[in-house]
Amino acid sequence: MKKYYLSHIDFSELVNVTADEEQLSNARERMTELGLLTEKGNPATGAIGSMVGSLSKSFFLKLQRRLRNRNGGISAVRDTLKKLYDRKEYYGFFLYLSFLYGFLEWQVPGKLVLMPAVPEALRCYCTEFMAAFNKFIEENANTEAEETISDTDN
Repeated sequence: MKKYYLSHIDFSELVNVTADEEQLSNARERMTELGLLTEKGNPATGAIGSMVGSLSKSFFLKLQRRLRNRNGGISAVRDTLKKLYDRKEYYGFFLYLSFLYGFLEWQVPGKLVLMPAVPEALRCYCTEFMAAFNKFIEENANTEAEETISDTDN
């Protein structure tokens, strides 16, 4: 029997996409407290890069396992995110990532939920995420190819 995966997304994970100014102000304040924004309100690129580094590896590994038998696998997801990134559709990028977290049955990390409150921070996050994703694909290209070959051998 096949297991079909559901995607679970809680609306609170998307709150900063549709928030009013008061909520956005609260989110920006929290981002400053967490060091994701400077005191002047600019993205703290080093902190955002560190956040991506600490969150992305386990995300990529689980996503790769979950998609290993699907046409295109994890590369298809990367291509979709690249398309959104190249079109500068950062909110679409965030929403697609939120969907993927739900697909993995994971909650969107709290720091990531804050990113849409500051468009420039979201852009910075997307840039760092794509660099990490591309690196992961390069480093794991052989693993994905080997899994595909072993699946066809069975």
